[in-house]
Amino acid sequence: MKKKQILTTTLTVAVLVGTAISVLALGSYLTNFNSQYDAQYQTAGSKLNSCNLCHPGGNTGQLNPYADAFAASGHIFGSIESADSDSDGYTNIEEIAAGTFPGDPNDFPNAPPPNILAIPTEGTIGTEVVLTGSGFDTKKGKVVIGNAYAKIAKDAWTDTTISFTVKKIIPAGPHDVTIYTQPYGATPPIILPSGFTVMNPELAPLSPSSGSPGTEIAISGAFFSTKKGKVYLEDPSTGKLKKCKVTSWSMDPATGASELRFVVPKLSKNFLTGTYQLVITNKVGTVQKTFTVGP
Repeated sequence: MKKKQILTTTLTVAVLVGTAISVLALGSYLTNFNSQYDAQYQTAGSKLNSCNLCHPGGNTGQLNPYADAFAASGHIFGSIESADSDSDGYTNIEEIAAGTFPGDPNDFPNAPPPNILAIPTEGTIGTEVVLTGSGFDTKKGKVVIGNAYAKIAKDAWTDTTISFTVKKIIPAGPHDVTIYTQPYGATPPIILPSGFTVMNPELAPLSPSSGSPGTEIAISGAFFSTKKGKVYLEDPSTGKLKKCKVTSWSMDPATGASELRFVVPKLSKNFLTGTYQLVITNKVGTVQKTFTVGP
């Protein structure tokens, strides 16, 4: 036999032997996988009992993220159970239990849809809302009121509660509430039609309803917002506004109960004693009541 033929034959045999050894190794990994998980999760009778477990499309020349993690672990399945190798929001063991591929980000368990139990239905800028339910996941998602994103603090998103704060300026009136849970796209967003009403400021009956220049007046009400607004006295005959000094402005973020204090301005030729409209305004809206400026 010629030397070239001998060399070709030797290389062919080497390749075949190497391929056979590789296939045997791959087969042993799959056998070990089933030995680890079949008793509890019946993997031997599922789609996981295939080369697709570790190879995209079953192509043994490529490794998926689960296979990379398995190799990096020293080929120990148990040590990578809590990892999310394909970054789809589910741990490897959660995927194995559900019969989905832990190395394929497009294959993940069908989680039950989130369920809303209760949500406060009204508020304003600065209102803190606690939404309760189930199935929100523990990874922070997004909450949108109308077209404005709410602020979600660190550790304020759990599987059963979502706490968020209305921060953006939103027009008064009802707005849809849209809740996006992670992994995004795995489940459709939750939409609560007209789920939250942004309120204009409200005033309680004034007491006192009159005051002399320089007097500090306390006003109570609701939905003043946590952002300081303005106070005016409006002349009902001319529509001219006299700005008042605001000494304090507060709102309970949970209940909306509000209070402010202002000082009655000094008299002048353009600001005389008489009856005015007390105007309270914030970034959302305005409210007014009759107020008398005394001597």
